[in-house]
Amino acid sequence: MGAILARPKSDVKNFHELSALDIDKERVDFSTLEGKVVLVVNEFVVLNDKYQEQGLVIQAFPCNQFAGQEPGTNEEIKRFAAARGFKGLLMDKVKVNGSGSSPVFQFLKVASGETGPILWNFGKFIVRKDGTVYGRYGPKTSPCELEPQIQECLAAQSK
Repeated sequence: MGAILARPKSDVKNFHELSALDIDKERVDFSTLEGKVVLVVNEFVVLNDKYQEQGLVIQAFPCNQFAGQEPGTNEEIKRFAAARGFKGLLMDKVKVNGSGSSPVFQFLKVASGETGPILWNFGKFIVRKDGTVYGRYGPKTSPCELEPQIQECLAAQSK
């Protein structure tokens, strides 16, 4: 239990310094996302369809740390996401809490100022075009509730 509650640490200063494996085990360099608003989550097809043309990237990280809700292989997860119309950037399954958690989520927690554990699936982070974290949102926050924040980030000029 202590490992899950340990505070994350990150020396990373900007999201664009990071990289992670996608669902096909290919490394994705997040510097390629510079100038785009990134919503890190594992749902939200509607927002992707509505704002992709304006520069929104939905980046989904499957995680099996919450009551075993993502037990499938990457291939099964990929088929599941495709069957539901997901068109975002589907990443490799990761740990979001505790020992061995993804450097991406360590950074996101620290940069958001909310370093506590992610309590359930569908925790979300919005990353601005410049790679700084705009905010962290819990699993009960709906896509519609995030639209004003996403619109604000999309409208902002890149530095």
